[in-house]
Amino acid sequence: MNNKNRLCILLVFFLVFISGNSGFSVNSSNLIKIIPENYKDLNSPVGVTVSGNRVYVTNTLIGKIQIYDKNNGKLLSEFGQRGMGKGKFSLPWDIAIGNNDKIYISDLGYHKIFIFDKNGKFISQFGGKGNDKGQFTMPFALELDKKNNIYVVDTWNNRVQVFDSDGDYLFAFGSKGSHNGEFINPKDIALHNKKVYITDTGNNRVQIFDAKGNFISRFGQPGSQIGDFYKPAGITVSERGMIYICDENNNRIQVFDQDYRFLFTFGKIGSKAGRFLSPRKIFVDENENIFIVDNKNNRIQIFSTRFHPDQMNKKCLDCHADLKDQFQKANLHPAEKGDFCETCHKVNVSL
Repeated sequence: MNNKNRLCILLVFFLVFISGNSGFSVNSSNLIKIIPENYKDLNSPVGVTVSGNRVYVTNTLIGKIQIYDKNNGKLLSEFGQRGMGKGKFSLPWDIAIGNNDKIYISDLGYHKIFIFDKNGKFISQFGGKGNDKGQFTMPFALELDKKNNIYVVDTWNNRVQVFDSDGDYLFAFGSKGSHNGEFINPKDIALHNKKVYITDTGNNRVQIFDAKGNFISRFGQPGSQIGDFYKPAGITVSERGMIYICDENNNRIQVFDQDYRFLFTFGKIGSKAGRFLSPRKIFVDENENIFIVDNKNNRIQIFSTRFHPDQMNKKCLDCHADLKDQFQKANLHPAEKGDFCETCHKVNVSL
């Protein structure tokens, strides 16, 4: 194969990659870290978010927020405690950090949203159990838009309520049912490019709305085949527009492109590294690192989707060393690299 043909093949893979339909895969070989290191700090964690080099986790049954170093996995600090009174938790569930540096936490036991400053100092709270405007029954999830408006998944009321950054009510959408725009126990929410993505858990599907709550589309159905769901829980959308979903009762992560087309899945039931017992929440950072709350294994597993040239099969480097830099610049994942090498070597070097 001459250099011209090699470069043509590389260009094809690069165009597929940036189009959002990359076909790359992730599995246990992409696992880069497990938090916490000693497996003792967390007891049924649920929420996770990342800000800078810090990973924030809701240590739900302990009633604390714990903050870990993203690079070495060490515990840096924690705040909160279980109890009655302002700023004290019952069951801290989900967590989000606004561009105003405030930390927002949903609490299932108190049916409230708590607001803290960046240092964990209590600021305010709102909500309370009920089904009126501004009340919640099991607020499983929350997310913030760029104006720090708060979208709260009011799970047992089968709706999403939206508030300004101070907790003042703005509007709501959704009701109980299985038609478009209706929910049965929705569990999580993601915002991306003025779209709202909801895991409609009881209906085993994902629904998409505009920022005002108008229905756009949906995908998924009950089952265990690719593209099917069995109680989908956590959802997030990366900066590149890829949709990551915790398919909780299938103990796997499924990934879709921005047009809701299935790309790949990874994970299976178990306690070994790279396996899951109830993957419940998920977050993807600016480098496309994937942070997954492995709830019943009491840990956060972190996977990388970036291509590292040193992972290239030696056989490929022997004959494609001249393309190593171009693979790196294109940020191609080993799966694309694998397909490329399979073309001339007939060997599978994908992760």
